Amino acid sequence: MHIALIHSKYDNVDETDEIRSDFTFPLIVKPEHEGSGIGVTESSKVDSVAQLKKVIKEKLHLYKQVLLVEEFLPGREFTVGVIGNEVLEILPIKETIFHKDGPQILTNTEKAGSKSTEIIPANLSPELQAEIEEMAAKTYRILRCQDFARVDIRLDAEGHPHVIELNTYPGLGKDFSYFPRLAQAAGYTYDALINRLVAIAKEPKGFN
Repeated sequence: MHIALIHSKYDNVDETDEIRSDFTFPLIVKPEHEGSGIGVTESSKVDSVAQLKKVIKEKLHLYKQVLLVEEFLPGREFTVGVIGNEVLEILPIKETIFHKDGPQILTNTEKAGSKSTEIIPANLSPELQAEIEEMAAKTYRILRCQDFARVDIRLDAEGHPHVIELNTYPGLGKDFSYFPRLAQAAGYTYDALINRLVAIAKEPKGFN
């Protein structure tokens, strides 16, 4: 049985690749093999073919790796923590509120906390919360995640959620990483979270 994940239109680009012609601007350009917002800057959001080619050339030269080009989703952005294997625990959802004068994407600077605000738990209707939680769990299952992961989700112009990133080994820094803050909102102390993840890591693994 084929089960599709809902995500924005994208392409992988290197020096020899052609950009797909059915993209709708704005687009986001970022390195494919980085984390923590590395390579995601205000220039990563492009509004024209000329700007796209310029940014691709710059980022290929700087990062020397394949780039991910994807359509920009203009809606709200959320982060969902998932814990478990056979039985999943969905942690409280975080929403990122971007600075009104910024590019409305989570850049490396935004991740450092200088230009965005986070709300945990996010203020959501019961219907949207259920939809986001279901999408996070579905993503976790389909991609065969183990123990814990973080799923980033963003709404399109019509308010429908799309998966924009899966982090199968999210940071666990006590004072700065997202995952411990999501767990804290669920009632975990930091030590309790680490003990829970260690216990889950010891569980026998198997896929249905």
